[in-house]
Amino acid sequence: KGLRDVEVRLDRDRIQAKGLVNIDRVKGKVGDGGGSWGPLSFLSGDVPVEIMGKVTAKDGFGTVQWESVYLSSMRVPISVLEQLVLSATRNEANPEGFDIHAPFRLPYSVNRLRLQPGRAFLDF
Repeated sequence: KGLRDVEVRLDRDRIQAKGLVNIDRVKGKVGDGGGSWGPLSFLSGDVPVEIMGKVTAKDGFGTVQWESVYLSSMRVPISVLEQLVLSATRNEANPEGFDIHAPFRLPYSVNRLRLQPGRAFLDF
């Protein structure tokens, strides 16, 4: 909730995602980022967000090593992204939320994923 117009770009072993996030909807969900001097305190309304990271995937599991997060043109700590995703994904079935650093099982019995500009190759 609060995220729209998402665009994902795949490059060699990299993922870049852009979109618009409504800061007013997510401010209270970030632990230290929501305080009076936190990185989100200076923003409001819909602002562009851009995240970039390196993707590795083999043996049926993938990981993303997040490298940067930008809100508007301001670089913010990866911990702000961590808190936003954790709070947005908590529910009865998953009370801990989703850890953006944890390995994840590749879907459909995919064994390996190789990224190239504009393409994703799946090995089964």
